[in-house]
Amino acid sequence: MKPRETSIEKFTPLLSAWASAWSYRGDADFTGILTEDCVYEDVATERVFIGIADITDFAREVRTAFPDFAVRLTSEIFTGSHASAEWEMTGTNGGELLGLPATNRAISVRGASMFEIEAGRFKRCSDYCNLASLLRQLGLN
Repeated sequence: MKPRETSIEKFTPLLSAWASAWSYRGDADFTGILTEDCVYEDVATERVFIGIADITDFAREVRTAFPDFAVRLTSEIFTGSHASAEWEMTGTNGGELLGLPATNRAISVRGASMFEIEAGRFKRCSDYCNLASLLRQLGLN
């Protein structure tokens, strides 16, 4: 008899794919990990993106601001249809960010995300990061 797959065994690859999509050097590919109608909230900037195309545009905006942007997962928790993860984002600000010119400074900012899972994909994601730390590291506050 095949052992039953636990939530952690099932969803850890999903979180890893999410971090990899954000860290990829080309366009982020969220196909297969987000539902078509996924709601993605960047709490720090009070912005909400709906659907894979909108979320991909957001990722492109982040990648323009930080060409070497990467996300490294540091912990993860799963419970039923929800997951959460702590992470560290790093990168060098080489492009415009939120209407501000590039500073060419490196960042290392901690954050966390809350996810709602439906049919093996993320239906909702809310990202929380330390915006004050980000702005301080960029020399903008």
